[in-house]
This record gives sequence, structure tokens and C-alpha cells, in this order.
Amino acid sequence: MVDDSRINEFNGRVAQSLNGKNESVYVFIKSGRLKYSDGTTDPYLHVYLAVLSDSQEWTAWDSLETEDLDDLSEELRSGSLDWYGETLNLSWLGAEEAAPIIDKFGWSGLI
Repeated sequence: MVDDSRINEFNGRVAQSLNGKNESVYVFIKSGRLKYSDGTTDPYLHVYLAVLSDSQEWTAWDSLETEDLDDLSEELRSGSLDWYGETLNLSWLGAEEAAPIIDKFGWSGLI
């Protein structure tokens, strides 16, 4: 059973990294509970990723995770993220640094 406080500590947080192509990457985390029509709930971590290519174009991806949340939250806590086989070393931004990034990608509507 996942401890909600362990995943909720990342809710609304932004990290930056460089990928294997040396491209700038921003990661945004949304956490919460999915509520089903029968009233049951499951915790989730929604990971949003934005990558700036060499051509200065932003590409965005996201992944909704409902399984192995303890492992994922431990990864995030240790400052890394395995994104489909590529390990990103994360540098978590403070609220002031994160605010313009959140606005740039429209993530403010997710908080």
C-alpha cells in the first residue's frame, strides 16, 4: 500500500535535467488519487516531461503511473528518473525558479 504523503511531496514540483542528447529537460509532477465510479480510489503520479531540441523546439510527453509508486517516489527522492530506459539526473527547482516553467508549459492548471 502506498503512503500518500510519500507521493504527495512531489505534487506541483519541477525538476530540470539534461538527457543523453544534452537537451534541456523539465519534469513536472502531479500526484493525487484517481476516483472510480464505484467510489474506490487509487493513488497516482503523473509525470510530465518537456524537452528542448537542438532546433529550439519543445516536445512534451506524459506518463500516468498507478503501479510501483513506492519505487518511483524513491527514484524522485534520490534525484533521478528512469524515463523509458534513459536515466535523468534531476535537479529540483525552488518555487520561484519553477513558476515561469510551470506557466510556460501550461502546467499551472494542473496544480
